[in-house]
Formats: sequence, C-alpha cells, structure tokens
Amino acid sequence: MQNKQGFSLIELLITIGLTVSISVISIPLYGNLQASTKLDESLVQAVDFLRAAREQSRAGLRSANHGVYFDPGEHKIILYQGASYAIRDDAYDQVLSLESGVAIVTTDLLENDINFAQSDGDPSDVGQIEFDFDGKKRILEINEYGIPLEVEIE
Repeated sequence: MQNKQGFSLIELLITIGLTVSISVISIPLYGNLQASTKLDESLVQAVDFLRAAREQSRAGLRSANHGVYFDPGEHKIILYQGASYAIRDDAYDQVLSLESGVAIVTTDLLENDINFAQSDGDPSDVGQIEFDFDGKKRILEINEYGIPLEVEIE
C-alpha cells in the first residue's frame, strides 16, 4: 500500500483554473460596484445640499434666500446664501467636492444655479442634474416644489 502525500498535478491545475475563473468574473463586477457606489454617494450628497438650501430658505435663516450651485468644471456643489450664486455672500458657502471622476451635467437649469425663495422655499428653476462616472449615469430631477427626485434609468 502506497502512502499518498501532497496534491497531484491534476488537482493543482483544477484549483488554479477555478481561482483564475473566479477572478476573471469578479473584477468587472467590482468595477461596476465601485461606479455605482460613487454615483449613489454623489447623488445623496447633492440631495442633502438641495434639501438644506430649501429648508434654510423656508425657515428664513439670516433673512435670506439660499441656493445650490453646480460647478461642472470644478466637480463641486456649493450651498450658498443670497439671491443668486453671482451675488451671494461667500462667507456662508459650504463646498462639496465630488469624488474624482464623477462629472456633473446640468440640464434645463439657469446657469447651473437653483435658488430657493425665502419663506416658501420655491425653486428659481426646475430641471435635471446628471451625474456620470465611467459611462454609468444617475439623474436627479428638481420638481416645481424644489423637491429632488431620482429619475429611473433603463
């Protein structure tokens, strides 16, 4: 009777083949997961800024309008105080830098700026903001009440 110790060449090749196969399948899935996570995080942060600006305006904080400016060139979102981004009081700016690679595309928004009226919180404009990362997209729509809603992408 022979005493077998160790692995045969066939067993070793099967193990290596399975490991390589699982790695090849999981790497693209990880890339998609990373893109989705970055987009979802950017979307949540933008929604938080929009809600904060709307609520600050409705509450009459410092007796001023508040708004959100989307800066596609700098990949930033800025919560500001004032009648518009151009004439804001920059001492109250809150700046959010998006993750690297996340692009902002605004549609139907006047100069990438949404300003909320004091006391009622109505937005100056409605439209959509598109977040793009590595070919994946998320769309955020601002309705006529200033409420941000995520648009489903098929």
